[in-house]
Amino acid sequence: MERKSSDELTNEELESLLKGKTQRVYFYMLRHLRPMGMREIQRGSGLSSPSLAIYHLNKLKNLSLIDVDENGQYYVIQEFKAGLLSFFVGAGRFLVPRYLFYSVFYSVVLIGVVIYIPIFLNSTGLLLAAVLIFATFTSWRETLNVWRVKI
Repeated sequence: MERKSSDELTNEELESLLKGKTQRVYFYMLRHLRPMGMREIQRGSGLSSPSLAIYHLNKLKNLSLIDVDENGQYYVIQEFKAGLLSFFVGAGRFLVPRYLFYSVFYSVVLIGVVIYIPIFLNSTGLLLAAVLIFATFTSWRETLNVWRVKI
């Protein structure tokens, strides 16, 4: 049976193949958008042996997500965010949780409300402050949870 490339696979099929250690290798490569050797990828993604790294790199290559140059350096050719990767935005070192934008927004609005709360010192202003405190706390908690997840 011939393997399909990522262009021929549906998102669901590709997502089912891109999980576990393969996803961890791919995530490492997305965070370091430059050609890398197999050993560097093995160490950086926390794999136990070079043969295990080669297995997962070949799996990603068969899915047409990465390629290898003539020097044996692997690099990302297609970005596909499946599973936990879908909670991140950006590229390379700037891969950050999607929730970070909500957290910053709610924090800025909360600071503005706290500064101007004496003007709105009524039940509506206090309700607004309470809702913003809850939204800020929740969004920062989710941001940190996603950031800490080991893929």
